[in-house]
Amino acid sequence: MLLINAALDVGYVGTGFLLRHYSAISDKFNSLLKGYGNSLILQGAFLLVFDLALYGVLHSQRIEFLGVTPTLNGLALTAKFSF
Repeated sequence: MLLINAALDVGYVGTGFLLRHYSAISDKFNSLLKGYGNSLILQGAFLLVFDLALYGVLHSQRIEFLGVTPTLNGLALTAKFSF
């Protein structure tokens, strides 16, 4: 799940660079597009680092994050720790 989020974060950063590129072309909305582009680059980069760091911590501790177990009442989400 965290690696999927990391891939989406790369998409956010790419969209930010695309908006910054369009800001150079646009005459009417150049400052708006540049601001939105900078915002997406900053947010996407932070989330990318956060997701990869959390994945690294969980992977190093050998945690199977969010295991799904069927129960009588439905599904149960569990975290399995192996030492």
